[in-house]
Amino acid sequence: MKKVAVLVILCFYSILGFGQISVNTSLPMHPLHVDGKGNNPKDKAPSATEAQDDFVVTKEGNVGIGVLNPTVRLDINGGSLKVVSTGNDAGKVLTSNGDGIAEIKSLPSVLPAVIGKFNPGGVNSTTTNPEGSIFTNATITLKKGKWIVNWGLTLSVRTNPIWLTSYLSTATTTRAENGFIFLNGGASKPSIGGNLWPGYAFLWGSSLIEVTNAEVTINILVKNTHDWSFTPSSWENYLYAIPFK
Repeated sequence: MKKVAVLVILCFYSILGFGQISVNTSLPMHPLHVDGKGNNPKDKAPSATEAQDDFVVTKEGNVGIGVLNPTVRLDINGGSLKVVSTGNDAGKVLTSNGDGIAEIKSLPSVLPAVIGKFNPGGVNSTTTNPEGSIFTNATITLKKGKWIVNWGLTLSVRTNPIWLTSYLSTATTTRAENGFIFLNGGASKPSIGGNLWPGYAFLWGSSLIEVTNAEVTINILVKNTHDWSFTPSSWENYLYAIPFK
């Protein structure tokens, strides 16, 4: 009876001393080590293959599933993780808030890039009218949100070098911003501009805007000054918008 008591005491102190709990393995590698299949060797550490069914908790508090020596708080070797909730989670993602609390949420809606169109019909400017504008027959329709509008125009300059500007407008004869605002940080209305030489020249640039209506059609205008012409069907012309947050 005394021998049994001594053995029990020795086992008790052995557990306290090592502080390890093992399931299905006689050689635990960490304070908590579960060998799901019981296939670990008895005299050495399991291989990576043998550890694929193991669950461990290290003295640092790291948890490993299929990983013998986890280096982060939760280290999973298996390639998949399933989180079940009460709703329809198809297409949603697992995110965390500022406090680190995980939540399943829908991805924020992302608007695709929009390509504008150049309608047929060439335009000409032969007068100097600083207050006037010419419609290039180029339009783009955008939904509510912030956009980077990019455009480029191939022009034919007939005589002397000129400085020419182009801009966005909801009207076709003058500048107007009905349903959108410029995001240039100032009170002025931005334009793109370029110093163009006689012959074929290219006027290009971009403007940052925010569409405030549900949808708005924006036109590309050019200042009605100097002697030049524009053909909407030129291959080099482009007009597109990219959304941003």
